[in-house]
Amino acid sequence: MKRLLLPACFLLHCSATPSVPQPAAPTVPSPAPTVSPTPSAAPAASSAPKPQTVPTASASSAAPAAKPPRTPRLPLPPAPAGADKEKFSFAASVCSVAIKREKGKALVGCRSCPPFEGVEALPDGKVVENPDSFFPLETVVRGSFTSAGAKQAALVFEGCEPHAANYGGTLLVEQAADGWNSLHYAAAFHPRECKTLRRSDGRDILVCRYLDAHQTTGTDTIWAFDFAAASPDDPEKGWQVIVGLSDNSFGVCMGVPPWGIEASSVVSYTARDVNGDGEQDVSVQIRRASVPYSKALEDKLKKACEKAIQANPDGFPSVKPSTFMPAAATITLDFVYDGTKFSATAGTKARMGAWPKPE
Repeated sequence: MKRLLLPACFLLHCSATPSVPQPAAPTVPSPAPTVSPTPSAAPAASSAPKPQTVPTASASSAAPAAKPPRTPRLPLPPAPAGADKEKFSFAASVCSVAIKREKGKALVGCRSCPPFEGVEALPDGKVVENPDSFFPLETVVRGSFTSAGAKQAALVFEGCEPHAANYGGTLLVEQAADGWNSLHYAAAFHPRECKTLRRSDGRDILVCRYLDAHQTTGTDTIWAFDFAAASPDDPEKGWQVIVGLSDNSFGVCMGVPPWGIEASSVVSYTARDVNGDGEQDVSVQIRRASVPYSKALEDKLKKACEKAIQANPDGFPSVKPSTFMPAAATITLDFVYDGTKFSATAGTKARMGAWPKPE
Protein backbone atom coordinates (compact mmCIF):
# COMPACT_ATOMS: atom_id res chain seq x y z
CA MET A 1 0.00 0.00 0.00
CA LYS A 2 1.19 3.41 -0.84
CA ARG A 3 1.51 5.52 2.30
CA LEU A 4 2.98 8.86 3.24
CA LEU A 5 5.75 8.95 5.80
CA LEU A 6 4.41 11.20 8.51
CA PRO A 7 6.83 13.00 10.82
CA ALA A 8 5.99 15.56 13.47
CA CYS A 9 2.99 17.82 12.93
CA PHE A 10 4.46 20.82 14.74
CA LEU A 11 4.20 23.19 11.79
CA LEU A 12 0.41 23.04 11.58
CA HIS A 13 -0.52 22.75 15.24
CA CYS A 14 -2.50 19.64 14.52
CA SER A 15 -2.77 16.54 16.68
CA ALA A 16 0.37 15.37 18.41
CA THR A 17 0.52 12.23 16.33
CA PRO A 18 -0.07 12.65 12.65
CA SER A 19 -2.75 10.91 10.76
CA VAL A 20 -3.49 10.58 5.69
CA PRO A 21 -1.36 9.04 3.48
CA GLN A 22 -1.42 9.81 -0.10
CA PRO A 23 -3.59 6.79 -0.57
CA ALA A 24 -1.20 4.71 0.10
CA ALA A 25 -5.83 7.69 4.22
CA PRO A 26 -11.67 14.45 9.33
CA THR A 27 -19.18 15.85 8.86
CA VAL A 28 -19.77 17.89 5.49
CA PRO A 29 -22.17 20.55 6.79
CA SER A 30 -24.68 19.78 4.06
CA PRO A 31 -26.17 17.27 4.26
CA ALA A 32 -25.76 16.85 8.01
CA PRO A 33 -24.82 13.41 9.23
CA THR A 34 -27.63 11.18 10.41
CA VAL A 35 -27.56 11.14 14.21
CA SER A 36 -28.62 7.97 15.94
CA PRO A 37 -29.39 7.78 19.66
CA THR A 38 -26.42 7.30 21.96
CA PRO A 39 -26.11 3.59 22.72
CA SER A 40 -27.93 2.69 25.87
CA ALA A 41 -26.05 1.66 28.97
CA ALA A 42 -27.76 -1.72 28.89
CA PRO A 43 -26.01 -4.56 27.09
CA ALA A 44 -22.35 -4.18 26.13
CA ALA A 45 -21.30 -5.08 22.63
CA SER A 46 -18.27 -7.18 21.98
CA SER A 47 -16.83 -7.65 18.55
CA ALA A 48 -18.79 -10.09 16.43
CA PRO A 49 -17.03 -13.46 16.74
CA LYS A 50 -15.13 -14.62 13.70
CA PRO A 51 -16.78 -17.51 11.87
CA GLN A 52 -15.30 -20.75 13.05
CA THR A 53 -14.57 -23.76 10.89
CA VAL A 54 -17.13 -26.48 11.51
CA PRO A 55 -15.92 -30.06 10.97
CA THR A 56 -17.71 -31.86 8.17
CA ALA A 57 -20.01 -34.56 9.51
CA SER A 58 -18.97 -38.10 8.70
CA ALA A 59 -21.29 -40.50 6.91
CA SER A 60 -22.08 -42.20 10.22
CA SER A 61 -22.91 -38.96 12.03
CA ALA A 62 -26.49 -38.56 13.07
CA ALA A 63 -26.38 -34.76 12.68
CA PRO A 64 -23.88 -32.13 11.43
CA ALA A 65 -21.64 -30.46 13.99
CA ALA A 66 -23.01 -27.20 15.38
CA LYS A 67 -21.21 -23.92 15.94
CA PRO A 68 -20.57 -23.11 19.61
CA PRO A 69 -22.98 -20.55 21.09
CA ARG A 70 -21.89 -16.94 21.17
CA THR A 71 -20.66 -15.66 24.48
CA PRO A 72 -23.33 -13.38 26.01
CA ARG A 73 -22.53 -9.69 26.04
CA LEU A 74 -21.59 -8.13 29.34
CA PRO A 75 -23.46 -5.11 30.71
CA LEU A 76 -21.85 -1.78 29.93
CA PRO A 77 -20.03 -0.29 32.92
CA PRO A 78 -21.10 3.23 33.93
CA ALA A 79 -19.18 6.09 32.33
CA PRO A 80 -16.61 7.61 34.70
CA ALA A 81 -16.96 11.25 35.69
CA GLY A 82 -15.73 13.62 33.01
CA ALA A 83 -15.71 11.04 30.22
CA ASP A 84 -17.43 11.76 26.89
CA LYS A 85 -20.56 9.58 27.18
CA GLU A 86 -20.92 8.85 23.47
CA LYS A 87 -17.29 7.83 23.02
CA PHE A 88 -17.44 5.77 26.21
CA SER A 89 -20.56 3.88 25.15
CA PHE A 90 -18.96 2.92 21.85
CA ALA A 91 -15.59 1.97 23.32
CA ALA A 92 -17.17 -0.05 26.13
CA SER A 93 -19.28 -1.87 23.52
CA VAL A 94 -16.41 -3.08 21.34
CA CYS A 95 -13.25 -3.26 23.46
CA SER A 96 -11.72 -3.53 26.92
CA VAL A 97 -12.45 0.11 27.74
CA ALA A 98 -10.10 2.45 29.57
CA ILE A 99 -9.86 6.05 30.75
CA LYS A 100 -6.76 8.18 30.84
CA ARG A 101 -6.73 11.28 33.04
CA GLU A 102 -4.63 13.95 31.37
CA LYS A 103 -4.49 17.70 32.03
CA GLY A 104 -7.89 17.69 33.70
CA LYS A 105 -9.55 15.68 30.94
CA ALA A 106 -10.81 12.10 30.92
CA LEU A 107 -9.75 10.61 27.60
CA VAL A 108 -11.73 7.56 26.44
CA GLY A 109 -10.05 4.65 24.71
CA CYS A 110 -9.20 0.98 24.74
CA ARG A 111 -6.52 -1.16 26.34
CA SER A 112 -5.72 -2.83 23.03
CA CYS A 113 -6.00 -2.06 19.32
CA PRO A 114 -8.78 -2.72 16.83
CA PRO A 115 -10.15 -4.90 15.34
CA PHE A 116 -10.44 -6.31 18.91
CA GLU A 117 -10.34 -9.98 18.04
CA GLY A 118 -8.50 -11.52 20.99
CA VAL A 119 -10.15 -12.39 24.30
CA GLU A 120 -8.07 -9.77 26.12
CA ALA A 121 -9.24 -7.11 23.65
CA LEU A 122 -12.98 -7.69 24.07
CA PRO A 123 -15.23 -5.94 26.59
CA ASP A 124 -14.77 -7.33 30.10
CA GLY A 125 -17.39 -5.25 31.93
CA LYS A 126 -14.90 -3.03 33.74
CA VAL A 127 -13.11 0.28 33.27
CA VAL A 128 -9.38 0.60 33.89
CA GLU A 129 -7.98 4.08 34.54
CA ASN A 130 -4.52 5.06 33.31
CA PRO A 131 -3.49 1.61 32.01
CA ASP A 132 -0.01 0.94 30.68
CA SER A 133 -1.46 0.44 27.19
CA PHE A 134 -3.99 3.06 26.10
CA PHE A 135 -5.30 3.86 22.62
CA PRO A 136 -7.63 6.90 22.51
CA LEU A 137 -10.91 6.92 20.63
CA GLU A 138 -10.53 10.31 18.96
CA THR A 139 -13.61 10.66 16.76
CA VAL A 140 -17.05 9.10 16.27
CA VAL A 141 -18.87 9.71 12.97
CA ARG A 142 -22.30 8.13 12.51
CA GLY A 143 -23.71 7.17 9.13
CA SER A 144 -24.87 4.44 6.77
CA PHE A 145 -21.59 3.43 5.19
CA THR A 146 -22.21 0.00 3.66
CA SER A 147 -25.94 0.22 2.84
CA ALA A 148 -28.78 2.74 2.99
CA GLY A 149 -30.44 2.85 6.40
CA ALA A 150 -27.70 0.92 8.19
CA LYS A 151 -27.03 2.23 11.70
CA GLN A 152 -23.26 2.42 11.74
CA ALA A 153 -20.41 4.54 13.04
CA ALA A 154 -16.78 5.12 12.12
CA LEU A 155 -14.53 5.09 15.21
CA VAL A 156 -11.12 6.73 14.74
CA PHE A 157 -8.40 5.36 17.04
CA GLU A 158 -4.94 6.81 17.66
CA GLY A 159 -1.71 4.99 18.42
CA CYS A 160 -2.48 1.57 16.98
CA GLU A 161 -0.23 1.73 13.92
CA PRO A 162 3.42 2.61 13.25
CA HIS A 163 4.62 5.90 11.85
CA ALA A 164 4.46 4.65 8.26
CA ALA A 165 0.78 3.80 8.77
CA ASN A 166 -0.22 7.17 10.23
CA TYR A 167 -0.23 6.10 13.88
CA GLY A 168 -3.83 4.93 13.81
CA GLY A 169 -6.87 3.56 12.02
CA THR A 170 -10.67 3.58 11.81
CA LEU A 171 -13.07 0.87 12.93
CA LEU A 172 -16.52 0.55 11.32
CA VAL A 173 -19.18 -0.72 13.71
CA GLU A 174 -22.87 -1.51 13.23
CA GLN A 175 -25.73 -1.42 15.71
CA ALA A 176 -27.26 -4.78 16.61
CA ALA A 177 -30.20 -5.65 18.86
CA ASP A 178 -27.92 -6.05 21.85
CA GLY A 179 -25.06 -3.64 21.13
CA TRP A 180 -22.52 -2.79 18.44
CA ASN A 181 -20.62 -5.21 16.22
CA SER A 182 -17.22 -4.55 14.66
CA LEU A 183 -17.39 -4.87 10.87
CA HIS A 184 -14.26 -3.49 9.25
CA TYR A 185 -10.96 -2.05 10.43
CA ALA A 186 -9.15 0.31 8.04
CA ALA A 187 -5.54 0.48 9.21
CA ALA A 188 -3.72 3.77 8.50
CA PHE A 189 -7.00 5.63 7.93
CA HIS A 190 -6.35 8.17 10.70
CA PRO A 191 -7.92 11.54 9.85
CA ARG A 192 -7.95 14.66 11.97
CA GLU A 193 -11.68 15.18 11.33
CA CYS A 194 -14.37 13.63 9.15
CA LYS A 195 -17.79 14.49 7.77
CA THR A 196 -20.38 12.38 5.98
CA LEU A 197 -21.45 12.84 2.38
CA ARG A 198 -24.80 11.24 1.49
CA ARG A 199 -24.86 9.53 -1.90
CA SER A 200 -27.97 9.49 -4.09
CA ASP A 201 -28.55 5.82 -3.13
CA GLY A 202 -28.81 6.72 0.57
CA ARG A 203 -25.39 5.41 1.52
CA ASP A 204 -22.69 7.60 3.14
CA ILE A 205 -19.02 8.06 2.43
CA LEU A 206 -16.55 9.91 4.61
CA VAL A 207 -14.95 13.19 3.53
CA CYS A 208 -12.01 13.94 5.80
CA ARG A 209 -9.23 16.39 6.51
CA TYR A 210 -5.67 15.47 7.34
CA LEU A 211 -2.80 17.74 8.46
CA ASP A 212 0.85 16.76 8.46
CA ALA A 213 4.37 18.14 8.14
CA HIS A 214 7.54 16.71 6.66
CA GLN A 215 10.96 18.29 6.27
CA THR A 216 9.70 21.86 6.93
CA THR A 217 6.77 21.49 4.51
CA GLY A 218 3.24 21.24 5.83
CA THR A 219 0.40 19.47 4.02
CA ASP A 220 -3.36 20.01 4.28
CA THR A 221 -5.37 17.34 2.49
CA ILE A 222 -9.05 16.61 1.86
CA TRP A 223 -9.82 13.06 0.91
CA ALA A 224 -12.68 10.58 0.78
CA PHE A 225 -13.07 7.08 2.16
CA ASP A 226 -15.70 4.56 1.06
CA PHE A 227 -16.08 1.53 3.33
CA ALA A 228 -18.11 -0.29 0.67
CA ALA A 229 -15.22 -0.09 -1.79
CA ALA A 230 -12.45 -0.87 0.71
CA SER A 231 -11.57 -4.16 2.32
CA PRO A 232 -9.78 -4.85 5.62
CA ASP A 233 -6.90 -6.37 3.66
CA ASP A 234 -6.71 -3.45 1.23
CA PRO A 235 -8.12 -0.19 2.68
CA GLU A 236 -6.55 1.72 -0.20
CA LYS A 237 -9.39 0.60 -2.46
CA GLY A 238 -11.71 2.96 -0.60
CA TRP A 239 -9.30 5.89 -0.44
CA GLN A 240 -9.10 8.94 -2.72
CA VAL A 241 -7.30 12.23 -2.29
CA ILE A 242 -9.62 15.04 -3.41
CA VAL A 243 -7.15 17.90 -3.06
CA GLY A 244 -3.76 18.31 -1.40
CA LEU A 245 -2.28 21.66 -0.40
CA SER A 246 1.17 22.53 0.87
CA ASP A 247 2.93 25.23 2.87
CA ASN A 248 6.72 25.55 2.63
CA SER A 249 6.86 29.14 3.96
CA PHE A 250 8.14 28.09 7.38
CA GLY A 251 11.36 26.55 6.13
CA VAL A 252 12.65 29.37 3.92
CA CYS A 253 15.84 29.62 5.96
CA MET A 254 16.70 26.16 4.62
CA GLY A 255 16.68 27.61 1.11
CA VAL A 256 14.21 28.77 -1.55
CA PRO A 257 13.18 25.97 -3.95
CA PRO A 258 13.10 26.66 -7.70
CA TRP A 259 9.29 26.48 -7.79
CA GLY A 260 9.03 29.24 -5.22
CA ILE A 261 7.22 29.53 -1.91
CA GLU A 262 3.59 28.67 -1.22
CA ALA A 263 1.35 28.93 1.83
CA SER A 264 -1.96 27.12 1.27
CA SER A 265 -4.48 25.74 3.75
CA VAL A 266 -8.09 24.56 3.91
CA VAL A 267 -10.65 26.97 5.37
CA SER A 268 -13.73 24.73 5.02
CA TYR A 269 -15.25 21.96 2.91
CA THR A 270 -18.91 21.49 2.09
CA ALA A 271 -21.17 19.04 0.26
CA ARG A 272 -23.34 20.43 -2.55
CA ASP A 273 -24.52 19.35 -5.98
CA VAL A 274 -22.15 21.34 -8.18
CA ASN A 275 -23.21 20.00 -11.58
CA GLY A 276 -26.90 19.16 -10.99
CA ASP A 277 -26.60 15.41 -11.49
CA GLY A 278 -28.22 14.46 -8.17
CA GLU A 279 -24.99 13.45 -6.49
CA GLN A 280 -23.47 15.50 -3.70
CA ASP A 281 -20.11 16.95 -4.71
CA VAL A 282 -17.48 18.71 -2.59
CA SER A 283 -16.51 22.38 -2.55
CA VAL A 284 -13.31 23.25 -0.73
CA GLN A 285 -12.58 26.82 0.32
CA ILE A 286 -8.88 27.53 0.72
CA ARG A 287 -6.50 30.39 1.50
CA ARG A 288 -3.47 30.56 -0.73
CA ALA A 289 -0.47 32.87 -1.19
CA SER A 290 2.62 32.26 -3.28
CA VAL A 291 5.74 33.96 -4.56
CA PRO A 292 7.97 32.70 -7.40
CA TYR A 293 11.67 32.07 -7.01
CA SER A 294 14.08 34.90 -7.77
CA LYS A 295 17.65 35.68 -6.85
CA ALA A 296 16.44 38.89 -5.20
CA LEU A 297 14.02 36.87 -3.01
CA GLU A 298 16.75 34.43 -2.07
CA ASP A 299 19.14 37.26 -1.08
CA LYS A 300 16.42 39.01 0.94
CA LEU A 301 15.56 35.86 2.87
CA LYS A 302 19.22 35.05 3.48
CA LYS A 303 19.71 38.37 5.28
CA ALA A 304 16.46 37.96 7.24
CA CYS A 305 17.44 34.46 8.31
CA GLU A 306 20.86 35.61 9.49
CA LYS A 307 19.15 38.16 11.74
CA ALA A 308 16.79 35.46 13.05
CA ILE A 309 19.74 33.24 13.93
CA GLN A 310 21.53 36.07 15.74
CA ALA A 311 18.38 36.86 17.73
CA ASN A 312 17.81 33.21 18.73
CA PRO A 313 20.93 31.06 18.15
CA ASP A 314 19.35 27.97 19.73
CA GLY A 315 16.02 28.14 17.92
CA PHE A 316 14.89 27.14 14.44
CA PRO A 317 15.36 30.20 12.22
CA SER A 318 12.17 31.47 10.59
CA VAL A 319 10.90 34.59 8.88
CA LYS A 320 7.29 35.79 8.93
CA PRO A 321 5.69 34.99 5.53
CA SER A 322 4.00 38.41 5.53
CA THR A 323 7.41 40.03 5.09
CA PHE A 324 8.09 38.37 1.73
CA MET A 325 4.74 37.09 0.41
CA PRO A 326 1.57 38.82 -0.82
CA ALA A 327 -1.67 38.60 1.17
CA ALA A 328 -3.43 35.24 0.86
CA ALA A 329 -6.45 35.00 -1.44
CA THR A 330 -9.62 33.02 -0.66
CA ILE A 331 -10.38 30.50 -3.40
CA THR A 332 -13.17 27.95 -3.89
CA LEU A 333 -12.29 24.65 -5.56
CA ASP A 334 -15.07 22.33 -6.79
CA PHE A 335 -14.85 18.55 -7.20
CA VAL A 336 -17.71 16.53 -8.71
CA TYR A 337 -18.58 13.00 -7.62
CA ASP A 338 -19.74 10.47 -10.20
CA GLY A 339 -20.68 7.79 -7.67
CA THR A 340 -17.21 6.29 -7.75
CA LYS A 341 -14.61 9.06 -7.64
CA PHE A 342 -14.14 12.84 -7.33
CA SER A 343 -12.81 14.94 -10.21
CA ALA A 344 -11.93 18.63 -10.40
CA THR A 345 -14.26 20.77 -12.51
CA ALA A 346 -12.77 22.36 -15.62
CA GLY A 347 -12.43 25.71 -13.83
CA THR A 348 -10.79 24.16 -10.79
CA LYS A 349 -8.44 22.11 -12.94
CA ALA A 350 -7.36 25.20 -14.89
CA ARG A 351 -6.80 27.22 -11.72
CA MET A 352 -4.75 24.52 -10.02
CA GLY A 353 -2.87 23.75 -13.21
CA ALA A 354 -1.43 27.25 -13.18
CA TRP A 355 0.15 26.72 -9.77
CA PRO A 356 3.85 25.80 -9.83
CA LYS A 357 4.45 22.19 -8.87
CA PRO A 358 7.34 20.98 -6.71
CA GLU A 359 10.02 19.33 -8.79
